[in-house]
Amino acid sequence: MKNGLLLSMFICSLLVFPNIISSQNKDKDTTSIEVQKLKDSVSEIRRDQLNYKIEKDLLKETFSSNYQTINIVLAIILV
Repeated sequence: MKNGLLLSMFICSLLVFPNIISSQNKDKDTTSIEVQKLKDSVSEIRRDQLNYKIEKDLLKETFSSNYQTINIVLAIILV
């Protein structure tokens, strides 16, 4: 009786434990995928921030250049 009980417990454990291990692996895969998506999002945000800063600096430089050109033209006209 004890041997039959031990054998049935052993067989049940063989059936249950692989399912637990595979579900843990799936959780790890899902977590690693989510972490990779978050890393990609952060790198995209940083890239966008850098692009914004570059565009802002270019606009400032263009405005400054246009402002100087207008001042020179007005000075020539008024003199």
